[in-house]
Amino acid sequence: MTYGPEIIEHLPKLRDEDIQAMALHGGSSLSPEVIEALKVEIARRGLPRSLAEVADALNRPINAPQLKEVLDWVRKSNCPLCGGKEDPLNVISLKKVKSIIAYTSTKAYMVLGCPACIALHAEKATESCLVFGWWAIPFGPILTLMAIASNFKALKAAMNSEPTQYFLAYVEQNIGPLIHAMKSGKVGGQKFILDPWEKKRGLVS
Repeated sequence: MTYGPEIIEHLPKLRDEDIQAMALHGGSSLSPEVIEALKVEIARRGLPRSLAEVADALNRPINAPQLKEVLDWVRKSNCPLCGGKEDPLNVISLKKVKSIIAYTSTKAYMVLGCPACIALHAEKATESCLVFGWWAIPFGPILTLMAIASNFKALKAAMNSEPTQYFLAYVEQNIGPLIHAMKSGKVGGQKFILDPWEKKRGLVS
């Protein structure tokens, strides 16, 4: 969806939250005229100037140096789980399996944190699979083994010094809010939202 000049007259009527969402997520859907009007509205309301800077940045393709700057900033941020800053952050995908009689469900979710926190969450996810995943035939044992193998592979990748594919995807998909946090001077430890990635899948045997 592209926001054309017709949206400009409605900007004063929008809530601050709507203005912020448009600045952080609008990107190429905002025409140059809308971006200029949005910057004026942001200034009029006394909202953070970084919002206008993000709207400007997202209206142009993010180049490699800009992306690397954000990647490095997030990796060096405080761990959102324990608050530590000793090791670079990473993201992994974990799976849990739960079986009840003839029903088995799998839940995939992302964890962003330092290596120690990632290892702890991977251990808990695997323990959950071992306790709750087996109790349905035939899918319970099969999906449990697949989930345990997947968790082990994810943990091994996260212990590597390089960012995982999930970390890169997280930054790319949340580039607007992350640039805003970086430019507004927010330190690490801010809340990172991963819920949009969460997927659930149920199987009935």
